[in-house]
Amino acid sequence: QMKCLIGFHVWAGLETGSFSVIKGPVMASADRFRILIKGKGGHGSSPHLTIDPVVASAYFITELQTIVSRKSDPQNPLVVSVGKIGGGEAFNVIPEQVEILGTVRSFDSRQNNLAKQSIKQLLKGLESGFGVKTELNYEEFVPVTYNDPEVSDRVIEVLCSSFGKKAVKTDVKPTMGSEDFSFYSQVIPSCYINIGCKKNEFFHHSSKFTIDEKCLPVAVEALSLILYHCGLFYTRKTGLEKTHQSL
Repeated sequence: QMKCLIGFHVWAGLETGSFSVIKGPVMASADRFRILIKGKGGHGSSPHLTIDPVVASAYFITELQTIVSRKSDPQNPLVVSVGKIGGGEAFNVIPEQVEILGTVRSFDSRQNNLAKQSIKQLLKGLESGFGVKTELNYEEFVPVTYNDPEVSDRVIEVLCSSFGKKAVKTDVKPTMGSEDFSFYSQVIPSCYINIGCKKNEFFHHSSKFTIDEKCLPVAVEALSLILYHCGLFYTRKTGLEKTHQSL
């Protein structure tokens, strides 16, 4: 039976040789949504004969921002972002429909539900205001990544003793990024750490992002030490040490 799990991610916001370990929520949950806004296509020269899904979509995307700015508690983080818009093929033709893809991020399931219900309300208003039809596919994608305090204490202790206290950042804020390691952290005490890899000013998911490869041996050493010392700790804690010694 697993006693704990350790996960990690290289992190461009940290210098090589440094780490960040946060107790409690460390990465946000992520929901994703797909919206179809359906109108009536036609020629761009005769917009009065169409129901324009492009204009309706632009209005809707702007309205989305009011969920965070006017409906959400500003002290409880929430992100609603659109990542993709698609519709039409020609410069002079109003399309039949527009597709919108986006994400909702938070550390509190109530915030996710607020965003979901608000999106539904905005779409109803869009239908009555613009005459379009809408479809919403809303998916709860990954939960919050949670660092167990006890496991995190063990990891912090190992890293501080091996790399020095200055190399281990424990006062950094959680990120609104998400991680499917979170599914493990929901059922097994876990710790997810960031390992510094900074090489230039370009951050993750930039086409120019690259790592400082000197972080690789640092990561191997750190994870090996964590595995060894956490293994010893949980072996002693559960009384398995005598069993191992007798084998």
